[in-house]
Amino acid sequence: MRQADLSKRIRMIREECYGDDGHFMMADHLGVPELTWRHYERGVTIPAQIILHFIELTEANPLWLLTGEGEKYLSFAGGAEHA
Repeated sequence: MRQADLSKRIRMIREECYGDDGHFMMADHLGVPELTWRHYERGVTIPAQIILHFIELTEANPLWLLTGEGEKYLSFAGGAEHA
C-alpha cells in the first residue's frame, strides 16, 4: 500500500461523511488542527491513534482503507449517518 492510496481513500470517506468542505469538521472530531488533517489527505503519515479514531468515527472498513478492496464501510449505512 502506498501512502498516496491511503490519503486518497481517507479523503473519499471524509467527503462522503462531511462534504467537500468538511476538513474543519473532520479535524475537529478527530481532535487535530485542520491543517494537520489537510496534510494527512495530501500524504503525510497518519499516526495510528488518528487512523483508528477515523475508522471509529466513520465506520470505514480498515481493509478497504489499506487495499481499496471490499466494502468501503463496515455497515451497510456507510459512515455518513454516523459522522
